[in-house]
Amino acid sequence: MSTLAALLGSLALLSGVTSYALPDDVLLRRLNLLCCGAWAGHFLALGDAAGASMLVIAMVMIGARMLGLSRLGRAAWLVNVTVAAAALVSVAMGQTDGRALLPILGAFFINTGVCYCTRHMLTGLVVIGEVLWLAHAWSIGSVFAVVSTGLALGALAVRSFGVQTRVAAR
Repeated sequence: MSTLAALLGSLALLSGVTSYALPDDVLLRRLNLLCCGAWAGHFLALGDAAGASMLVIAMVMIGARMLGLSRLGRAAWLVNVTVAAAALVSVAMGQTDGRALLPILGAFFINTGVCYCTRHMLTGLVVIGEVLWLAHAWSIGSVFAVVSTGLALGALAVRSFGVQTRVAAR
């Protein structure tokens, strides 16, 4: 693994785990934008263009959400849906290995949760997406992504408790 991939993986790990532990949805999105950029660079350095491209779509969706550009965010989400549908058809026709679906579907669930959901629905969709990314990270041999995803799932459990506590206090 190159030094650049290791540095970007470390930054992505720290920003991603921290973002998921925060109970505030707005702060989660801000840190998650940084996290997506770092992961995109990490996966590009490892030669994984599919994973990197899904992260660029995520950055557009999250950035559009943060800036109030709903049309751009919706267009990026539709690109995400189209890529996921095309990948499913490609796998069903035997043209692509099923492992190619992992980053695409993982990104779809995470992007949808982060950009369009709040509280428990956000957390639930991100958990589904992170499990798919864990399988993808394992299949391409990214130690940073495997460790980060495991820690992210733990941080999401902490977030879920924090969100639940805040809702109960109201």
